[in-house]
Amino acid sequence: MAPNLRLNAVAFISPQNHPILIQTFAKQDEHSIKYHYIAHTSLDVIEERVNAAGKPTDCYLGLLYAMEDVAVYGYITPLKVKIVIAIALSDSVVKDMEVVMVSQNSFQPQPFEPTV
Repeated sequence: MAPNLRLNAVAFISPQNHPILIQTFAKQDEHSIKYHYIAHTSLDVIEERVNAAGKPTDCYLGLLYAMEDVAVYGYITPLKVKIVIAIALSDSVVKDMEVVMVSQNSFQPQPFEPTV
């Protein structure tokens, strides 16, 4: 992950818009419900962007919205699994390529290496 990105949460959402996994990385566990809210509200923005684009050519949806101390980015896989990434807002500029790398690395399976 890029050194200037602080990942607060990642959510995997099924094609039927059911949360598969919402993992928080924030230190305080009391804010975990906040990231459930962020994941659910992101679905509206994702649906709007997918419907407006017609047939999506790019899986990366970019910045969905920013609120308080979190920037929310979206990614949709070819199988229509939605990935919502919540990154802590900071004074540094977040490059789209950094977020794309995080999203792609979050769902790509690791190669199997058999032990001999």
